[in-house]
Amino acid sequence: MKKRILSFALSLTLCLGLTTPAFAVDTGTSFLESGSDSIDKLSKEEIVQLLEENPLTLPDNVFDQVPSCSAPYSTGKVKTSALQTATDRLNALRQIAGLPNVQLDLTLCEQAQYGAVIIAAQGALNHNPSKPSGMDNDFYERAYDATSSSNLYAGQTLTTAVDGFMDDSDTSNIDRLGHRRWQLNPGLGKIGFGYAESDTRYRTYVTEKVFDKSGDCEDYKFISWPASGNFPSNLFDGDIAWSVSLNTSEYRTPRQSDLTVTLVRESDGKTWTFRGSGYGASDNGAYFHIDTANYGIPNCIIFRPEGITSYEGVYTVTIDGLKSANGNPVDFSYQVDFFNPDDIGVEPEKPQETTQPEEPDKPQRPGQEEWPIEGGDLTVVASGNSTVARDYVVLADGRLVNWKDGTLFDTGYQAVSFAENRYMGLKADGTLWVWGEWYSLSDNTLEEPVEVLSSVKQISGYLALKEDGSVWSPEPLKGMEQRQDGIFYQVIANGIAQISSYREDAGTAVAEDGTLYSWGSNWDDAYLGRETDSNTGNPPASILNQVSYVNGHFAIREDGSLWSWGSNTFGTVGNGSGSIAATPVKVMDRVVGAWADEDNLAAVRTADGTLWTWGVNNAGELGYADFDNRQTYGLGSVAGPGTPYQSTPKAVQMDNVIQVTAGGMDITLALKSDGTLWASGKGYGPAFIKVMDGVKTPGQEQQPTEQERPQQPEKPNETTEAVFTDVPANHWAHDYVEKAAAEGWVNGVGNNRFAPDKEISYAEFSTMLIRAYYADELNTYTGSSDPWFMPYCTVAHNLSLYDGTNMGQSAFDAIAEISCNRYEMAQLLYNILNDQDAMPEYDAASVQAKIGDWSSITGKYKDAVTGVFAAGLIGGVDANGTFNGDGVMTRAQAATVMCRLAELIGD
Repeated sequence: MKKRILSFALSLTLCLGLTTPAFAVDTGTSFLESGSDSIDKLSKEEIVQLLEENPLTLPDNVFDQVPSCSAPYSTGKVKTSALQTATDRLNALRQIAGLPNVQLDLTLCEQAQYGAVIIAAQGALNHNPSKPSGMDNDFYERAYDATSSSNLYAGQTLTTAVDGFMDDSDTSNIDRLGHRRWQLNPGLGKIGFGYAESDTRYRTYVTEKVFDKSGDCEDYKFISWPASGNFPSNLFDGDIAWSVSLNTSEYRTPRQSDLTVTLVRESDGKTWTFRGSGYGASDNGAYFHIDTANYGIPNCIIFRPEGITSYEGVYTVTIDGLKSANGNPVDFSYQVDFFNPDDIGVEPEKPQETTQPEEPDKPQRPGQEEWPIEGGDLTVVASGNSTVARDYVVLADGRLVNWKDGTLFDTGYQAVSFAENRYMGLKADGTLWVWGEWYSLSDNTLEEPVEVLSSVKQISGYLALKEDGSVWSPEPLKGMEQRQDGIFYQVIANGIAQISSYREDAGTAVAEDGTLYSWGSNWDDAYLGRETDSNTGNPPASILNQVSYVNGHFAIREDGSLWSWGSNTFGTVGNGSGSIAATPVKVMDRVVGAWADEDNLAAVRTADGTLWTWGVNNAGELGYADFDNRQTYGLGSVAGPGTPYQSTPKAVQMDNVIQVTAGGMDITLALKSDGTLWASGKGYGPAFIKVMDGVKTPGQEQQPTEQERPQQPEKPNETTEAVFTDVPANHWAHDYVEKAAAEGWVNGVGNNRFAPDKEISYAEFSTMLIRAYYADELNTYTGSSDPWFMPYCTVAHNLSLYDGTNMGQSAFDAIAEISCNRYEMAQLLYNILNDQDAMPEYDAASVQAKIGDWSSITGKYKDAVTGVFAAGLIGGVDANGTFNGDGVMTRAQAATVMCRLAELIGD
């Protein structure tokens, strides 16, 4: 997944021997240096030593007192040593940038801690968070003050967040790079960190207080990242944007229309030119923008070349069109010399020229000197069909069961699959059934399986393979005309023996002749095992031959060798390189089973029966007994630095395994040939433990139905779960969602989930209103029920609840299931308040004075916005009362509005 971003002076002991020069080139151009004029540029050896002395490593326990992220809330206390480690890491990066150190301020840390608790409680990043249930006013005000004056990060540690803030180049941040600029603010003198953990989506939450202005560094021309001079390449990959922040006393505010930025790779003369506008924000590719907002230093020039995955050697930046403070044109050029820290002091070997994929060093099993592993039959034991997928398993009697809560479905199943909150079940008669978030069907809340296809023999993720060898997907390939069967589209017409999905929008298939094909999205040249010109919509093409089995980004060839490809974000390619594998690379030999779960989990079984795992290891999910000795990597990681992972196969004490899959966040499930299901990771520990008997193994004949549901061992310290598993008791909207569900106003989306962060549609919100206040009218409705929302929307239309909105009856099919913005929701609520005679009295002018963007409110919505604002149904999105009418609302926010509406109208 992608990352979410919303002191004690370092003493550097210099090497006394020979070092490389700080940086020098001999050209006819006079190059500028970034950073303070009074701070010398560092040599490569000094930079390597600086980073080694200030690593990302933290102790397993960073708390003196653990914070409470649910009522009663408490800030807890983070160890001062952990806070200092984060400060030291920041200072190391500032030294590379040519900036003075900052000091850890424990008072700022105490303030930041309140902010960490509130974002951990809500499981989301928000600089202006709403008040959670059960939080007192004083705590909330302190928390709000902290989040509104801090950098925020989710899913990282104290130290890895520091590196993550320097990246800042995702779609939502690249236009300003604000987090980076605050960290590299020359005026920053003190820093404070907060940190909390919760069971919400991202688990770890960091706040960084960055508004201090006690620093006194003023002797600089510009601050850049990467900095001029020597720069370690592992801190900067091809998707990270370059930034140049200008000293306002040296340069006039730049205008994008006046500037041309040129980037030259000196090794081959490759040149990138940036000028004008029209560069859309994205996670990768060419970009150019100038931001003049006050993020530390106001005037920042931002650019990113396309076609680069990693940097090496000297790059020259030239910016034409800048003017000095007195208005005179100025020359502006600087150079960056990228180097690999691992190469310092070592003469690198010249790679041999070859057209064949290189095989990496072979990973070793503990106590074993080298591969291959001897012994065992090379017949593949893994099956294309799986009987375990995330929360669901198929029992030996053919019933489908949720292994976590014991919920039983119908019988007759032989396989189950999962992809992006969508489940598929294959029955023995060849029919395919789906449930979960299938938005292409009439109802988005599929709590019971619905039949969608027939003549199916294998399923994987969201893909189906029919008896005639054709492959079907619910996602049509862009630019291709495809035969359709219900909600599925034909990807390949015939000749396929086995399929596997890789993420939601990419797939692979093994043909009857052993050729491996891939198609769909190829982000970062990583998904498809082949280099393509387009990220999306790639038609099927071959990537490997003599393949006997495929699963995700793994392929087993007929000789038992395992081949892998992918983004390698968390080492899941398995070759230990840390680099993207755009085409298949060989990982190991004598493999009879392989299972991949996106970029997180990798597992194989070798012919001698040994299970090997690698990938993310946040909570011991890889099954290693020595979990506490795991390594932490992550510099240059696409998904964010610092996530604990293993990048080469490592043996696990498990035998007879025939399937491995993820059982949810930080949980791994392993199915043995005897039908027992085992789990490791969060809630189970680093060693696999048995959680269920009687699971169907692929190819097993259906057993007679048993009346008793399967049992699972109790987990220690298990808390009572909410009605919906994704709205835990400490979720900010928990009480509102529970009430809305209990009243029957709203359902879940299937699989005991509510999808609180999903945007609310016209149809969904109309359904809530009609169920709550117009049940009699709904019961007398005699019209069509196809599509599912027609009764609710028709009743709302007949009651004039859509007056003033875009939901005319002729527009139902077009817009009923798209997101309802805040303007439209305000109009709906305004209409129902008037219809129910529940509109409170208010002074319009006084209310409008509280709405921060009143002057820009669209005219036709002004009465509605004033009314719902006065009624307290929809407030502002920030402290200024900004209404943001074009913004959308989530299902959790809609449930909250319904509860507020009930207080006005009466339940």
